[in-house]
Amino acid sequence: MKRVLLHPEEPATGRKYWRSLGQMQDTEESRQWVEREFPDGVSEMTADEASVSRRSFMKLMGAATSMAGMSMAACRRPESFIKPYAQGVEWIIPGKSLLYATAMPWGGGCVPLVVTTYEGRPTHLQGNKLHPLSNGGLDAYSQASILDLYDPDRSREFIKTVEEVDPISKEKSYKKVPATLEEFDAFFAQMKAGAVAAQGKGLALLLDHDTSPTRRRLIAKVLAKLPQAKIYRYEAISAANAVAAIEQVFGAGARQLPLFEKAEKVLALDCDFMGSDRLTNNATSQFMSGRKAENPGDAMNRLYVLESRYSVTGGMADHRLRVNTSQTMKAAVGIAAVLAEKTGNADLKAAAAAVKLTGEYSPRSDYQAWLTAAADDLAASPGKALVVAGTSQPKEVHLLVAAMNAALGAFGSTVSVLKGEEETAGTLADLATSIGADEVQTLIILSEADPIYDTPADLKWEAAQKAVATVVHVGRRNLTATARAARWHVPGTHYLEQWSDARSADGTYSVVQPMILPLYDGVSDLTFLGMLAADDSAPADATTPPATADPAYLAVLETFSTLGVQGDVEEIWSRVLRDGFLANSGYPVVNGTANTGGIAAALAGYLDVAAPTLTSMEVTFVPDSKIYDGRFVNNAWLQEAPDPISKITWDNVALMSLKTAEAFGVNLYTVDEANMIKVVVGDQTQWFPVLPAPGHVDNAITIALGYGQGSGENGPGRVGDGVGVNANVLRTSASAYW
Repeated sequence: MKRVLLHPEEPATGRKYWRSLGQMQDTEESRQWVEREFPDGVSEMTADEASVSRRSFMKLMGAATSMAGMSMAACRRPESFIKPYAQGVEWIIPGKSLLYATAMPWGGGCVPLVVTTYEGRPTHLQGNKLHPLSNGGLDAYSQASILDLYDPDRSREFIKTVEEVDPISKEKSYKKVPATLEEFDAFFAQMKAGAVAAQGKGLALLLDHDTSPTRRRLIAKVLAKLPQAKIYRYEAISAANAVAAIEQVFGAGARQLPLFEKAEKVLALDCDFMGSDRLTNNATSQFMSGRKAENPGDAMNRLYVLESRYSVTGGMADHRLRVNTSQTMKAAVGIAAVLAEKTGNADLKAAAAAVKLTGEYSPRSDYQAWLTAAADDLAASPGKALVVAGTSQPKEVHLLVAAMNAALGAFGSTVSVLKGEEETAGTLADLATSIGADEVQTLIILSEADPIYDTPADLKWEAAQKAVATVVHVGRRNLTATARAARWHVPGTHYLEQWSDARSADGTYSVVQPMILPLYDGVSDLTFLGMLAADDSAPADATTPPATADPAYLAVLETFSTLGVQGDVEEIWSRVLRDGFLANSGYPVVNGTANTGGIAAALAGYLDVAAPTLTSMEVTFVPDSKIYDGRFVNNAWLQEAPDPISKITWDNVALMSLKTAEAFGVNLYTVDEANMIKVVVGDQTQWFPVLPAPGHVDNAITIALGYGQGSGENGPGRVGDGVGVNANVLRTSASAYW
């Protein structure tokens, strides 16, 4: 018989919690669900079946497995022969862990790590507490990235596209076949010789937004050898708008680093800085350090949040206001106008007045009062207030935020402005234009991004890539749509298998050192770029390093020698490998003042949009809390991790407010079936399951990216096979949002 658990009686006072909206409404369906406790089929077990204990079940299964093995006479235990070490390996004691420092490259920076290894195999990751941008904690993406190293579906071999001609119809067809290293070497030599002869004309490289000094140095060598080659960068989710805004205010190469631990008042405009908006690695710990009131009279920091969906940051807010994503500028202008009056800042006043709005936006009666109160509170703490905007917001919003921070005295106090590397690469749209003009004959893709899958539909990148005669894809994932469409695929390395380096958000030089040899003889991006930049005509001499040396390691070591370290270089290099970073190597601080005088002119061209309605709704695309932009779709641990707010796993849904869902006739309390809704953007249509989300803004839908990458032979792997719906087909490049 089923065991009935006696739950304690609910207290008469205090908060009351519900498992679902259905339980809150006390519907018959929800009561049956709680009573059944388990999914369909389990409650129909017979009394004898239900009385079997787990011990008895395991006994029966063990016996059945043994009998099955006896009946399969053709099966036998696989035999393997292992040999002990001929000579003991330094530091390795069987069964004892060994820890190394490294870093995980990430868009716009890196995540400092300490890796636990056993007998040369990495098994666990944790943050590097010694690093200035880490408190020892990790986010889910970094923690689970070690599983991608052992992904059975990762790229294992070179793949080339061959042409076949039907002997009867004479029609041409193409198919993918495995290739050898020798075949690729022959192709690469021919491709490189042609590029050298043409001075790089017709050659394009597509990279992600990395911060590796060695990678940049090798790219410079490639351009010196092939001066007419072009470099482009692309990430489906990036902080390009925020970077462009801060560069306009402080000059090329400027980067801003928010210092949440120094801020007493924080205003977040559509910015989930403790969740999906990665402004800095330790934003959460920095902010929470201001929430400690250990002694009577201690003051805590205060957080104001304007957002369209309930987020992790919104859950921590002292004051939260629901605002549509497209209407964030209206709210920002309302706050900026009050701040300008309170601070007397002329540039902020001119910037707020320059924005041409499409009317009022009042989602609730106290909307304007909320904005005024928030602005008054921020103005009361000059030098101790901070305003941040989400990376998905357009450049104009970030410019207005810069003007507000300048008026509040945030630059130099709660915002550190640093001088980083200047970005001169083109965008993916620029590359598509060059392809359309027949200026690209060879395209090399060295990126974790999957542009055929994750670019806006109106860019038509798949057709653009297929128009290039030769496409070479280098990466760890060979099952992406971009890799499948390439003429050649080169197996890449995981960051735990390669030598590299990176700059963290504050510019600290960090080393990426391998924990294990490449499992499938992959080629790192530094090795590939080194091959492209190498002078094949130069004769070898006595100073040439041995052929067995890792070229990526030598490239990183050469970069380190150019950093101008003082003292014993070998001793400092050993310390860097031990600690994982070079101390006091961050970007220099920008000493100039913010040039906010030109912001008003830039904001005059902002194209505001009308507030969404029930017949003209807003669709917002956000990175998924589990698989980000889709690069972790084949990571089962992340797929199993529930979304921190909606608790959704293994899927993406259309989130909408209860009021909006009711207007569309959505059953808010069903538990057995998902309501489906058709989302139409332009000429594109997709169906999504609906999840009513308390705290969501009205007249809007929020959809997570990363899912719907195909199934079967065209799927991303066994874990991500057929999971979710592709929301990228609804995105447009003209939109300011994801």
